[in-house]
Amino acid sequence: MKVTTSTIAAGTVALAATVLAAPLLYRPLGDTAKVLGCAVEAITKGVWTDECAQAVQIDIGGVKSIAVDDLNIDFTDPSPNILTLSSSRMVATIVDCPVFGANWPFTHIQEHDDGHEIGVFKTPKNTAIVSGNQVSSEILASTLTITAGAEDYFSNFISSMLTKPEHTVVLQGGIDVSVSLALSFMGLSEKKFDVTNIGFRSNVHLRGFSNFREIKFVSFVSLIHDTTVTPTTFTLTAKGIINNPSQLALNLGELSFRTLDSAGADVGTTILPNVNLALGDTEVTVIVTSTNEAAYLRLLAVGDTYTFVGHEMTSDDPILNKGMSAFKTNVVLPKYDGPV
Repeated sequence: MKVTTSTIAAGTVALAATVLAAPLLYRPLGDTAKVLGCAVEAITKGVWTDECAQAVQIDIGGVKSIAVDDLNIDFTDPSPNILTLSSSRMVATIVDCPVFGANWPFTHIQEHDDGHEIGVFKTPKNTAIVSGNQVSSEILASTLTITAGAEDYFSNFISSMLTKPEHTVVLQGGIDVSVSLALSFMGLSEKKFDVTNIGFRSNVHLRGFSNFREIKFVSFVSLIHDTTVTPTTFTLTAKGIINNPSQLALNLGELSFRTLDSAGADVGTTILPNVNLALGDTEVTVIVTSTNEAAYLRLLAVGDTYTFVGHEMTSDDPILNKGMSAFKTNVVLPKYDGPV
Protein backbone atom coordinates (compact mmCIF):
# COMPACT_ATOMS: atom_id res chain seq x y z
CA MET A 1 0.00 0.00 0.00
CA LYS A 2 1.28 3.44 -0.87
CA VAL A 3 1.16 6.17 1.75
CA THR A 4 1.55 9.80 0.73
CA THR A 5 1.26 13.05 2.63
CA SER A 6 -1.63 15.31 1.74
CA THR A 7 0.82 17.95 0.55
CA ILE A 8 2.49 15.64 -1.94
CA ALA A 9 -0.82 14.25 -3.15
CA ALA A 10 -2.67 17.56 -3.30
CA GLY A 11 -2.58 17.55 -7.08
CA THR A 12 -4.15 14.11 -7.26
CA VAL A 13 -6.89 14.42 -4.67
CA ALA A 14 -9.49 15.86 -7.05
CA LEU A 15 -8.64 13.30 -9.69
CA ALA A 16 -8.89 10.53 -7.12
CA ALA A 17 -12.28 11.78 -5.99
CA THR A 18 -13.48 11.75 -9.57
CA VAL A 19 -12.11 8.31 -10.22
CA LEU A 20 -13.53 6.84 -7.02
CA ALA A 21 -16.94 8.29 -7.79
CA ALA A 22 -17.13 6.38 -11.09
CA PRO A 23 -18.94 3.03 -10.91
CA LEU A 24 -16.84 -0.09 -11.16
CA LEU A 25 -16.67 -1.53 -14.69
CA TYR A 26 -17.97 1.70 -16.24
CA ARG A 27 -14.96 3.98 -15.96
CA PRO A 28 -13.75 4.75 -19.51
CA LEU A 29 -10.45 2.86 -19.47
CA GLY A 30 -8.60 1.12 -22.22
CA ASP A 31 -9.12 -2.12 -20.26
CA THR A 32 -12.85 -1.64 -19.60
CA ALA A 33 -13.84 -4.54 -21.85
CA LYS A 34 -11.22 -6.73 -20.24
CA VAL A 35 -12.43 -5.88 -16.73
CA LEU A 36 -16.04 -6.62 -17.68
CA GLY A 37 -15.01 -9.91 -19.25
CA CYS A 38 -13.12 -10.82 -16.08
CA ALA A 39 -16.19 -10.13 -13.97
CA VAL A 40 -18.35 -12.38 -16.13
CA GLU A 41 -15.73 -15.12 -16.16
CA ALA A 42 -15.35 -14.88 -12.38
CA ILE A 43 -19.09 -15.35 -11.87
CA THR A 44 -19.54 -18.18 -14.33
CA LYS A 45 -16.27 -20.07 -13.82
CA GLY A 46 -14.92 -18.86 -10.47
CA VAL A 47 -11.63 -17.83 -12.09
CA TRP A 48 -9.54 -14.66 -11.66
CA THR A 49 -6.49 -14.78 -13.90
CA ASP A 50 -3.19 -12.89 -13.83
CA GLU A 51 -4.46 -10.92 -16.83
CA CYS A 52 -7.47 -9.81 -14.79
CA ALA A 53 -5.21 -8.73 -11.94
CA GLN A 54 -3.18 -6.69 -14.43
CA ALA A 55 -6.34 -5.08 -15.83
CA VAL A 56 -7.52 -3.77 -12.45
CA GLN A 57 -4.17 -2.86 -10.92
CA ILE A 58 -4.85 0.82 -11.53
CA ASP A 59 -7.68 2.55 -9.67
CA ILE A 60 -10.85 1.47 -11.48
CA GLY A 61 -13.19 3.16 -9.01
CA GLY A 62 -14.21 0.00 -7.17
CA VAL A 63 -13.21 1.41 -3.77
CA LYS A 64 -15.00 4.66 -2.90
CA SER A 65 -13.11 5.38 0.30
CA ILE A 66 -10.85 3.95 2.99
CA ALA A 67 -11.21 4.76 6.70
CA VAL A 68 -9.41 3.48 9.79
CA ASP A 69 -10.46 3.51 13.44
CA ASP A 70 -6.83 3.78 14.53
CA LEU A 71 -3.23 3.29 13.42
CA ASN A 72 -0.70 1.69 15.76
CA ILE A 73 2.94 2.42 14.94
CA ASP A 74 5.93 0.95 16.78
CA PHE A 75 9.17 2.95 16.47
CA THR A 76 11.33 0.66 18.62
CA ASP A 77 12.92 -1.40 15.82
CA PRO A 78 16.72 -0.90 15.77
CA SER A 79 16.48 0.20 12.13
CA PRO A 80 14.94 3.70 11.93
CA ASN A 81 13.42 2.97 8.50
CA ILE A 82 11.56 -0.12 9.76
CA LEU A 83 8.36 0.31 11.78
CA THR A 84 5.51 -2.00 12.75
CA LEU A 85 2.01 -0.96 11.72
CA SER A 86 -1.40 -2.35 12.68
CA SER A 87 -5.01 -1.21 13.03
CA SER A 88 -7.96 -2.61 14.92
CA ARG A 89 -10.29 -1.83 12.01
CA MET A 90 -10.03 -0.62 8.44
CA VAL A 91 -13.20 -0.01 6.41
CA ALA A 92 -13.35 0.04 2.63
CA THR A 93 -16.54 1.44 1.10
CA ILE A 94 -17.17 -0.30 -2.22
CA VAL A 95 -19.34 0.93 -5.09
CA ASP A 96 -22.63 -0.85 -5.67
CA CYS A 97 -21.94 -3.33 -8.44
CA PRO A 98 -24.69 -4.16 -10.97
CA VAL A 99 -23.34 -7.70 -11.25
CA PHE A 100 -22.61 -8.66 -7.64
CA GLY A 101 -25.25 -6.44 -6.04
CA ALA A 102 -24.79 -4.18 -3.02
CA ASN A 103 -23.40 -6.89 -0.74
CA TRP A 104 -20.00 -7.92 -1.98
CA PRO A 105 -19.35 -11.47 -0.74
CA PHE A 106 -15.78 -10.90 0.46
CA THR A 107 -14.46 -13.35 3.01
CA HIS A 108 -10.89 -12.08 3.38
CA ILE A 109 -9.06 -8.89 2.61
CA GLN A 110 -5.40 -8.04 2.10
CA GLU A 111 -3.62 -4.82 1.14
CA HIS A 112 -0.50 -4.90 -0.98
CA ASP A 113 1.87 -2.34 -2.43
CA ASP A 114 2.21 -0.99 -5.92
CA GLY A 115 4.45 1.95 -5.08
CA HIS A 116 5.32 4.38 -2.35
CA GLU A 117 5.80 8.00 -1.40
CA ILE A 118 6.66 8.06 2.31
CA GLY A 119 6.22 4.41 3.21
CA VAL A 120 5.23 0.96 2.02
CA PHE A 121 3.54 -1.85 3.90
CA LYS A 122 1.92 -5.18 3.11
CA THR A 123 -0.56 -6.79 5.46
CA PRO A 124 -1.22 -10.48 6.08
CA LYS A 125 -4.54 -11.81 4.81
CA ASN A 126 -7.25 -11.57 7.44
CA THR A 127 -10.97 -12.25 7.83
CA ALA A 128 -13.27 -9.48 6.58
CA ILE A 129 -16.77 -8.49 7.66
CA VAL A 130 -19.25 -7.33 5.01
CA SER A 131 -22.12 -4.96 5.77
CA GLY A 132 -23.92 -3.48 2.79
CA ASN A 133 -21.21 -2.07 0.55
CA GLN A 134 -18.65 -1.76 3.37
CA VAL A 135 -15.88 -4.28 3.94
CA SER A 136 -14.06 -4.06 7.28
CA SER A 137 -11.05 -5.94 8.54
CA GLU A 138 -8.37 -5.76 11.21
CA ILE A 139 -4.92 -4.87 9.88
CA LEU A 140 -2.61 -7.38 11.50
CA ALA A 141 0.92 -6.39 12.52
CA SER A 142 2.77 -5.49 9.33
CA THR A 143 6.19 -4.09 8.53
CA LEU A 144 6.06 -0.45 7.44
CA THR A 145 9.21 0.53 5.55
CA ILE A 146 9.95 4.24 5.25
CA THR A 147 11.03 4.88 1.70
CA ALA A 148 14.70 5.74 1.23
CA GLY A 149 14.95 9.45 0.48
CA ALA A 150 11.50 10.17 1.96
CA GLU A 151 12.56 10.28 5.61
CA ASP A 152 11.92 14.03 5.91
CA TYR A 153 8.41 13.62 4.48
CA PHE A 154 7.67 10.91 7.03
CA SER A 155 9.06 13.13 9.81
CA ASN A 156 6.73 15.90 8.64
CA PHE A 157 3.81 13.48 8.86
CA ILE A 158 4.74 12.56 12.45
CA SER A 159 5.26 16.23 13.35
CA SER A 160 1.85 17.14 11.96
CA MET A 161 0.15 14.28 13.82
CA LEU A 162 1.86 15.26 17.10
CA THR A 163 1.24 19.00 16.94
CA LYS A 164 -2.05 19.44 15.04
CA PRO A 165 -5.65 18.42 15.78
CA GLU A 166 -6.00 16.54 12.49
CA HIS A 167 -4.05 15.40 9.45
CA THR A 168 -4.90 13.79 6.12
CA VAL A 169 -2.88 11.10 4.38
CA VAL A 170 -3.54 9.37 1.08
CA LEU A 171 -3.49 5.59 0.89
CA GLN A 172 -2.91 4.15 -2.55
CA GLY A 173 -2.38 0.56 -3.51
CA GLY A 174 -4.35 -2.59 -4.14
CA ILE A 175 -6.65 -4.96 -2.30
CA ASP A 176 -6.83 -8.73 -2.66
CA VAL A 177 -10.11 -10.38 -1.68
CA SER A 178 -11.29 -13.96 -1.42
CA VAL A 179 -14.79 -14.27 -2.87
CA SER A 180 -17.47 -16.87 -2.29
CA LEU A 181 -20.41 -16.74 -4.72
CA ALA A 182 -23.55 -18.82 -4.30
CA LEU A 183 -25.61 -18.13 -7.45
CA SER A 184 -28.29 -20.78 -7.23
CA PHE A 185 -30.72 -18.57 -9.12
CA MET A 186 -28.42 -18.87 -12.15
CA GLY A 187 -28.15 -22.63 -11.77
CA LEU A 188 -24.50 -22.35 -10.77
CA SER A 189 -22.77 -24.01 -7.85
CA GLU A 190 -20.88 -21.98 -5.25
CA LYS A 191 -17.70 -20.42 -6.62
CA LYS A 192 -14.69 -19.52 -4.47
CA PHE A 193 -11.77 -17.60 -5.91
CA ASP A 194 -9.34 -14.73 -5.24
CA VAL A 195 -9.76 -11.33 -6.88
CA THR A 196 -6.34 -9.70 -6.77
CA ASN A 197 -4.83 -6.27 -7.18
CA ILE A 198 -7.96 -4.07 -7.11
CA GLY A 199 -6.36 -0.63 -7.29
CA PHE A 200 -7.52 2.28 -5.13
CA ARG A 201 -6.55 5.72 -3.88
CA SER A 202 -8.28 7.33 -0.92
CA ASN A 203 -7.89 10.19 1.54
CA VAL A 204 -7.74 9.02 5.15
CA HIS A 205 -8.50 11.68 7.78
CA LEU A 206 -6.81 11.16 11.15
CA ARG A 207 -7.25 13.00 14.46
CA GLY A 208 -3.93 14.34 15.75
CA PHE A 209 -2.39 14.74 19.22
CA SER A 210 -2.46 18.56 19.47
CA ASN A 211 0.78 18.37 21.51
CA PHE A 212 -0.97 16.15 24.12
CA ARG A 213 -2.21 19.49 25.52
CA GLU A 214 -0.68 18.58 28.90
CA ILE A 215 0.51 15.72 31.06
CA LYS A 216 -1.85 15.42 34.01
CA PHE A 217 0.00 15.11 37.32
CA VAL A 218 -0.93 12.01 39.34
CA SER A 219 1.56 11.65 42.19
CA PHE A 220 5.13 12.21 43.33
CA VAL A 221 7.38 9.16 43.65
CA SER A 222 10.53 10.76 45.02
CA LEU A 223 12.69 13.89 45.16
CA ILE A 224 16.41 13.30 45.64
CA HIS A 225 18.68 16.28 46.37
CA ASP A 226 22.40 15.59 45.99
CA THR A 227 24.57 18.19 47.74
CA THR A 228 27.79 16.16 47.49
CA VAL A 229 28.42 17.34 43.93
CA THR A 230 29.03 20.76 42.43
CA PRO A 231 26.73 22.10 41.28
CA THR A 232 24.12 20.41 43.45
CA THR A 233 21.55 18.34 41.59
CA PHE A 234 18.05 17.10 42.17
CA THR A 235 16.10 14.27 40.57
CA LEU A 236 12.32 14.39 40.69
CA THR A 237 10.30 11.29 39.82
CA ALA A 238 6.54 11.52 39.36
CA LYS A 239 3.63 9.72 37.74
CA GLY A 240 1.48 11.40 35.13
CA ILE A 241 -1.31 10.69 32.65
CA ILE A 242 -1.05 11.49 28.95
CA ASN A 243 -4.39 11.72 27.19
CA ASN A 244 -4.10 10.76 23.54
CA PRO A 245 -7.10 12.16 21.62
CA SER A 246 -5.73 11.04 18.26
CA GLN A 247 -6.25 7.94 16.14
CA LEU A 248 -2.54 7.16 16.29
CA ALA A 249 -1.18 4.82 18.97
CA LEU A 250 2.61 5.09 19.22
CA ASN A 251 5.24 2.92 20.86
CA LEU A 252 8.06 5.46 21.12
CA GLY A 253 10.44 3.89 23.63
CA GLU A 254 12.39 6.26 25.88
CA LEU A 255 11.97 9.99 25.26
CA SER A 256 14.12 12.89 26.45
CA PHE A 257 12.98 16.53 26.59
CA ARG A 258 14.43 19.93 27.36
CA THR A 259 12.62 21.22 30.43
CA LEU A 260 11.62 24.83 31.10
CA ASP A 261 10.00 26.31 34.21
CA SER A 262 6.97 28.61 34.31
CA ALA A 263 9.20 31.62 33.64
CA GLY A 264 10.78 29.97 30.59
CA ALA A 265 14.13 29.37 32.32
CA ASP A 266 16.01 26.15 31.68
CA VAL A 267 15.48 23.52 34.37
CA GLY A 268 17.30 20.52 32.90
CA THR A 269 16.32 17.26 31.23
CA THR A 270 13.20 15.13 31.57
CA ILE A 271 13.12 11.44 30.69
CA LEU A 272 9.93 9.51 29.94
CA PRO A 273 10.97 5.83 29.86
CA ASN A 274 9.15 3.21 27.79
CA VAL A 275 6.50 5.49 26.30
CA ASN A 276 3.80 3.37 24.67
CA LEU A 277 0.84 5.65 24.02
CA ALA A 278 -2.49 3.92 23.61
CA LEU A 279 -5.63 5.76 22.53
CA GLY A 280 -7.11 7.59 25.50
CA ASP A 281 -5.20 7.72 28.80
CA THR A 282 -1.73 6.25 29.37
CA GLU A 283 0.19 6.48 32.65
CA VAL A 284 3.82 7.52 32.26
CA THR A 285 6.80 7.97 34.57
CA VAL A 286 8.36 11.44 34.52
CA ILE A 287 12.00 11.80 35.67
CA VAL A 288 13.38 15.35 35.86
CA THR A 289 17.11 15.86 36.44
CA SER A 290 18.38 19.38 37.17
CA THR A 291 21.22 21.47 38.58
CA ASN A 292 18.91 24.47 39.02
CA GLU A 293 18.84 25.03 42.79
CA ALA A 294 16.18 27.74 42.50
CA ALA A 295 13.90 25.27 40.71
CA TYR A 296 14.42 22.77 43.54
CA LEU A 297 13.51 25.31 46.22
CA ARG A 298 10.45 26.42 44.25
CA LEU A 299 9.17 22.82 44.15
CA LEU A 300 9.44 22.66 47.94
CA ALA A 301 7.75 26.04 48.39
CA VAL A 302 4.91 26.30 45.88
CA GLY A 303 5.40 23.83 43.01
CA ASP A 304 5.85 24.82 39.37
CA THR A 305 4.72 24.28 35.78
CA TYR A 306 7.26 22.52 33.58
CA THR A 307 7.23 22.60 29.79
CA PHE A 308 8.79 19.66 27.93
CA VAL A 309 10.26 20.50 24.53
CA GLY A 310 11.35 18.00 21.87
CA HIS A 311 14.78 18.25 20.24
CA GLU A 312 17.09 16.48 17.79
CA MET A 313 17.99 13.76 20.33
CA THR A 314 14.57 13.19 21.90
CA SER A 315 14.53 9.49 20.98
CA ASP A 316 16.82 6.80 19.57
CA ASP A 317 15.11 7.12 16.18
CA PRO A 318 16.55 9.94 14.01
CA ILE A 319 13.46 10.05 11.77
CA LEU A 320 11.15 10.31 14.77
CA ASN A 321 13.39 13.02 16.26
CA LYS A 322 12.78 15.34 13.32
CA GLY A 323 9.06 14.90 13.84
CA MET A 324 9.38 15.45 17.60
CA SER A 325 11.45 18.63 17.28
CA ALA A 326 8.30 20.78 17.06
CA PHE A 327 6.59 19.00 19.96
CA LYS A 328 6.01 20.48 23.40
CA THR A 329 3.72 19.84 26.34
CA ASN A 330 3.57 20.76 30.01
CA VAL A 331 2.78 19.40 33.45
CA VAL A 332 1.56 21.36 36.47
CA LEU A 333 3.40 20.18 39.60
CA PRO A 334 1.97 20.99 43.03
CA LYS A 335 4.14 21.76 46.03
CA TYR A 336 6.29 18.76 46.90
CA ASP A 337 5.49 17.61 50.44
CA GLY A 338 7.06 14.15 50.47
CA PRO A 339 10.34 12.95 51.97
CA VAL A 340 13.57 14.48 50.65
